[in-house]
Amino acid sequence: MKKVAIVIAFEKFRDEEFFEPYHILRQGGVGVDVFSSKTGLAQGKMGGSYRVDKTLSELDMSKYDALLLVGGPGGYAYIGNAILQSIIHDAFDQGKLLTAVCMATQLLAESGLMAGVKATIFQGDSEKLTQWGAVYTAAPVEVSLPFITADGPRSATLFGQTVLNALHES
Repeated sequence: MKKVAIVIAFEKFRDEEFFEPYHILRQGGVGVDVFSSKTGLAQGKMGGSYRVDKTLSELDMSKYDALLLVGGPGGYAYIGNAILQSIIHDAFDQGKLLTAVCMATQLLAESGLMAGVKATIFQGDSEKLTQWGAVYTAAPVEVSLPFITADGPRSATLFGQTVLNALHES
């Protein structure tokens, strides 16, 4: 069974960007574990919640086929997070799928691994994406394997389906 590690902000993750891919992956037969900066009841920006029982420091990418980073205003707290950057580099070095939606694409870009790679992001953060050398396309979903990126909540369903399809093809 394929497995995905999803990272959400503990406060103000974007509900659609988490719940839609989460359900698509689970319904598609993919195992999903959710990680955050701490354990407990994580709160979405739009009022949803999810009980997180795993922290970032517990995330071992050798156990997963993909990393999925969720956006939302709370995701900005992960900018410059050394633990998350180490996880992203480990995933890349192990040939894992690296995926992000909305502002979370910036977290992948700041790793330095996306120079010259086509990607999309929440439009308001496009400058931050290009400052790290990625090529902003403004597409709803962009596939530049091993990266899959999406622009925001309106593309969450397409993003989830694209990640699921990529997992089944790998």
